[in-house]
This record gives sequence, structure tokens and C-alpha cells, in this order.
Amino acid sequence: MVDHKQRILTVLWLKVTIHTVDSLGWPANPRNRSALRKDEGMATLETALMVPVLFLIAFVFLSGISLGVQALSLSDATRTAARELARGAGESSVREFFHRNEPNAQLQITWDLHTVLVESTKPGEFGVSFMGTTPLELSQSHTAPREWINAE
Repeated sequence: MVDHKQRILTVLWLKVTIHTVDSLGWPANPRNRSALRKDEGMATLETALMVPVLFLIAFVFLSGISLGVQALSLSDATRTAARELARGAGESSVREFFHRNEPNAQLQITWDLHTVLVESTKPGEFGVSFMGTTPLELSQSHTAPREWINAE
């Protein structure tokens, strides 16, 4: 038979245990079944799920801007070369100027009776340097009407 002191200690221990479970919000206690129905912690979960998605969007955005800047630079150099050749500048000086602006690019010049066609290609990179890049090839082509008849 259990004496009176042990019963009191057992009851007190159970009360302390139930109070601790209630204050911590543990779902094991039947009194906390409503806590399972609340939306507590959903913002943390949604944030944890969205952070990688936001990093991916930022990576694609920065990579697109980087690729656009590379293509714009090549386009500008190609257009300038076509315009200078159409005005009568020497081919060697135009190639030197082009390679000073785009050292890794290749330049191809085609003369016609009335036009000058300049095509350029260069290796490009899709991505951001600190996260990795994917190589690809950029190409541009510009035609300009000849303003000067060059002796070929």
C-alpha cells in the first residue's frame, strides 16, 4: 500500500510535469491539441522554402545582365568598326581599334560595292563569376552603306 506522502509527491510531480508541458506547448499533451491547428511557425517554413528560390532568381537576373552587357559591348564594337570602314578608314586601323576594345573577339569583314558587312564572334559566359559560369558564343553582325570607295 502506498502511503500518503508518496501520493502527494506523485500528484505534485504530475502537476509540475503537466504545467511544464503546457508552458512549452508540446503537442503530446491532450490539452494542446488546439496548438496543432494554429499557423504558428508557418512564416519560418515559408521563408526557409523561399530563400533558395530567391537566390535562384537573383542568380538568373545577374547572369542575364552580365550576358547582356557582354553582347552590348560586342555589338557596339562591331557597329563602330562597320561605320568607320564605311567612312573610309583603313582596315588595319579598324581591326586594331576593334581588338583593343574586344581582345577575345574575331572580326570578319566583307566588302560589297555599296555596303560593308562586319561580323564578329567572341566567347561569352552565362553566370556570375563567384557562382560559376557556362561558356557560350556571342555573335554580332552590322552592315553600313559605304560613304567612301576604297581601293581593294
